[in-house]
Amino acid sequence: LANVDRWLVEPGRQVLPPAELCVTVLIVCVVRFAGLATGLTAGAVASVAIFAFANLSAPVVKYAATALNVRSSVERDRDEAARLDVYGDRIGIFAVQGFLFFGNGRRVVEFVRAWLDGANDNAHYAILDLAHATGADASAVDALLEAARLVQATHRREVPALYVCGAHEDVRRALRRRQASGGAAVKQSLDVDSALGDCEARLLRDLREGNSQTPLRRLGTTVVSFDKALIGAVRRSALSGFAADAEIDALLAGPGLSECAEARRLKSGEALLPHGAAGEPTGHDDALYIVASGRMTVRRDPNQSTGAILRKARRHATSFRLAELGPGSIIGTHEFVRRTRSVGVFMAAEPCLLYKLPFAALDALASTDPSAHGALW
Repeated sequence: LANVDRWLVEPGRQVLPPAELCVTVLIVCVVRFAGLATGLTAGAVASVAIFAFANLSAPVVKYAATALNVRSSVERDRDEAARLDVYGDRIGIFAVQGFLFFGNGRRVVEFVRAWLDGANDNAHYAILDLAHATGADASAVDALLEAARLVQATHRREVPALYVCGAHEDVRRALRRRQASGGAAVKQSLDVDSALGDCEARLLRDLREGNSQTPLRRLGTTVVSFDKALIGAVRRSALSGFAADAEIDALLAGPGLSECAEARRLKSGEALLPHGAAGEPTGHDDALYIVASGRMTVRRDPNQSTGAILRKARRHATSFRLAELGPGSIIGTHEFVRRTRSVGVFMAAEPCLLYKLPFAALDALASTDPSAHGALW
């Protein structure tokens, strides 16, 4: 009764939104003529109707994009990047918002169906970002699985082609139960970046293999010479043409750089650098590393502080991928220039071969091989 007085009777009363004001008046009128229980029931029904109408009128897809304009943090060489520039529209990203129920869940399916129109038997991948979705009922989960079947139909074999990211735990459990009972395959991922990186790798594989679903052959620690690794690193830099050729000649002209290079192999999951606080001075054994073969991931470590003063601070954040590096990437440039630790932990995503160039040996090149030292900078 106090709320009714404050909302409807008192001078200078609190102004309610029109929909809520109508529900309040409805409850008061029904209670007056039909009783308290009937009035509360009428108010609950009216509130549910307003909720359903609000969700139906709001756009369920916040935005849609493709890999033509959104890329993952995975480093690609120029050939791979050029292919994604041409075929990136085969990876669709759909950010879903609001509560998904029987009234708006079908809209997600229609978005995916419209995007797949004209697929021409080319393999496609879709990512549903549910980070802004507050929940989903059973019918909406069925709609997500139907969208997965549409994307999966573009492949020659039944493989998970739809990724779901950022979903609430209830939605993730419902998807797992439906898949266990024979529903379409859905791959759940931590975030959009990791899902997008996986989709890019699978699309590039499809382009190489003609949409076949055979697994990738792991090269492991393929033996790559230091000279070849160094040339690949220069080619991946911003230099090109005569500028790149001149730098390669200067780096390889003398024996100094190749003599200080040490081969190092990492097993899958092995860390490259010691875990230290970001901003701390580097140690005497720090070095530049050139990735010769394999792939390295850079992950954010929740236990790594951003300064020595915060080293003992507790961390509750989740570890996530910052970047993924492939052959030709150089690790340790920040440490080499500033001589302080950078943020992130470098881990081998698969067996890797790297060439280590100790800082002490590189500093000594200033007197033993000045041309190589200048080209390095």
